Amino acid sequence: MKKTTLLRILAIFTFVFTMSFLTQAQTSFSCGTRTTCLLDENAEIENCSEKHESSLFVFNDDITMITHTTETNKTVYYIKESDYDDSDNSFTFEVTSENGNDYVFFVFPDEEQIAVYFEDEGDSYVVIFEIKSIF
Repeated sequence: MKKTTLLRILAIFTFVFTMSFLTQAQTSFSCGTRTTCLLDENAEIENCSEKHESSLFVFNDDITMITHTTETNKTVYYIKESDYDDSDNSFTFEVTSENGNDYVFFVFPDEEQIAVYFEDEGDSYVVIFEIKSIF
């Protein structure tokens, strides 16, 4: 099989996967591990702590809202802006929580991760969730 044919097949697969993600009634991500890391002034990760915690991210059908449910909490995030990067098949969502806090969600289906960036009291953090399943 020619390289160009393989690239076309890969491009078609990526397009179909992306469209199915964006057009489903809702998309859910089940996660099992949460790693919280402090970012230094150069945006390098440091001081990480890992916790095994079940959680569920649900994107509504219009992709205007994300609901994150853990064993002890449920938070709704309203999507202000979103973007898709076809170079790495990732999605970026700038959101505001129901409490008025700003976050940036990065969804990496190929790496099976969701990363959430936020700032708190002058410090920057990233929380990385390991995706168990997408449905």
